[in-house]
Amino acid sequence: MDVADTDGSSGDTHSVASSSSSSITSRESHSNDQNPSNESRGSALLATQPTSSSISAPNAVASSSSGFSSQVITGGQRLRVAPSSIPGRHLTANALTVPPGANPYQHYRAVATHYERQITRDWAPKPLSPEEILFYRNATLRRLDRIHTLEAEQMRHPRPITKIEQALFMARLDYRIRFYRIFRINDLPTEILTNIFHLVAWSAPDPRAAVSARLWLTSTCRHWRTVAIEDSTLWNAIWFRKPPNFNQAYTWFERAGNSAIDIRINDTAEQPLTLESTSQLIGRLFEKLSNIRVLIIVVQDWDPALFIIHALRRVAQENLPMVMERFELHRAGSAYVQIGTGYEPSFYSQTVPLFGGVTVPSFRYLSLNGVHVDWKNSPLVNLNAFDIRRMPLERVPTLERFRTILKNSPNLTKMIMDGAGPQWPKSLSDVTGLLPIALPMLKVLVIGDFSVNYGTYLVAQFSAPNVLDFTLMNLLGEDCSPFFNRLTSNLPSIRTLTIHTAEITNEQSAIAIFKWLRTVPHLTYLRVINVRQSFLNLLLFDSQLMRPAVSSTKSLLCNKLAYLEIHSVDVSLVAVWAKKRRSLGSPLRKIYIGAETFSSLTQEQLAPLREAMRTPQGTSAVQILAHMQKPSEEEELLK
Repeated sequence: MDVADTDGSSGDTHSVASSSSSSITSRESHSNDQNPSNESRGSALLATQPTSSSISAPNAVASSSSGFSSQVITGGQRLRVAPSSIPGRHLTANALTVPPGANPYQHYRAVATHYERQITRDWAPKPLSPEEILFYRNATLRRLDRIHTLEAEQMRHPRPITKIEQALFMARLDYRIRFYRIFRINDLPTEILTNIFHLVAWSAPDPRAAVSARLWLTSTCRHWRTVAIEDSTLWNAIWFRKPPNFNQAYTWFERAGNSAIDIRINDTAEQPLTLESTSQLIGRLFEKLSNIRVLIIVVQDWDPALFIIHALRRVAQENLPMVMERFELHRAGSAYVQIGTGYEPSFYSQTVPLFGGVTVPSFRYLSLNGVHVDWKNSPLVNLNAFDIRRMPLERVPTLERFRTILKNSPNLTKMIMDGAGPQWPKSLSDVTGLLPIALPMLKVLVIGDFSVNYGTYLVAQFSAPNVLDFTLMNLLGEDCSPFFNRLTSNLPSIRTLTIHTAEITNEQSAIAIFKWLRTVPHLTYLRVINVRQSFLNLLLFDSQLMRPAVSSTKSLLCNKLAYLEIHSVDVSLVAVWAKKRRSLGSPLRKIYIGAETFSSLTQEQLAPLREAMRTPQGTSAVQILAHMQKPSEEEELLK
């Protein structure tokens, strides 16, 4: 029990707004307040993330060098905080200052994790006496009082005060780490504890974290292990990785019982699944084929991919009842080329219909990458997502079949056509008089890796006026004007645009792209990958005069553009471009740099970009984006 949990106070006090000290220390530090599973509560600490005003602040909340002994003046009263009696358990004044170019969220998360480990490392869980329970309850109430007092003090000011914001961050963090010490979680009814476990497992940000979370739940204590193992739905998301050792995944597969199961299978180039190992794995998993709700498979070679499609014929052969909603099969090897030993080319030429050709009423999501099915005999209806990639044109659906799939999927919300789409028509008469198929629910559209002529043909097959997120990749050909002319006015609702590899090579293309961009006035988030300056320069044009803007104007092309994300782009050019947008009256709010791009840059190379994005508060609105991370601003735009 630590002296800082007592009601004693120090006569040595400082104002929260003081800046005379060099450290931040919790008002209560416990040498023996340690929870053994500090990692498992990392998600709880994310709620302590401060507001933007505190993220951009250069200073930290001050305290005495011996501890966080401070007072807040509110309504003439002072809240006195006892100094810590344990030296060294504090954060330096610079700890809350976000380093240049760092992700503020990741920085504060790291601060929270570090501080939690400091406080909890000496805590030994044990049954508490009534006196100890009362003691810790009073200490918790005092922490809440401090939070409420700081909140009240902040409300007195017309705008957030950085030092109070940071004091709140530390006070809330201190409270969140310690408040559960006296919570009798094991006395909760099993069904409530089970719901808590679900929140822990399913709120994980990625599959690896979800695996770790469930391991923590079963290794904390005997009671938790019993409750967790007896709940089959806690184990129904299973990741088969690191072949051929699937012992852990098989154990979870058995624990899932008869609940609906979500399965993900991954091999690697170093350890690819063979035909034999795939046969053993699928044979065991398909014992519960009727229970599989989601099946996502990533393999390297043709043999396992073809075997999986072949094995799904059991649905038709045995007339199995199915709950499958989503099926993804990705072959990560070379596109279009079949290399394998288990199946002869004759088998490859005889494609197999999905699910043996029967309808699965629950099925909504299809993704095939580098592998194909018998499209004619695969009943695909009521899809929410239709995703086909990297297929030779002789193996994609015919135009008639492609249009039928779209017609039979009025609620389609996501469509990806990456190096795949409908077969090229044999003659112009095959497409004459065909009207675009209306896809009013489509929100996400990804197309790319084809010629200009094919792209023009593809987008002519449908209309999608409500697409919010549009991605265009690797449009091949010198003159892309026919494609963009066809696209003009067809996607008026775009909020997020991703352009991968774009270069304007002639005037006709520039005019066509300009006219198309003029029809997407709501564009707010732009992601560019390997894009040349000629494309970015179009966004410095006056949309009415069709020429580069020379002064601040409300008619700047895409004047709502607020966020730019860059990958493999010359940052010096982006810096000049961003400064010009600002001078024309449409400044960006933030620029994101992909982690891989950032790692290749020196501080000298980044300096012009940071200067171009300097805010009135003196900080730079440039942020590093982790691999596969989606910014919160983009997520908000797609809601």
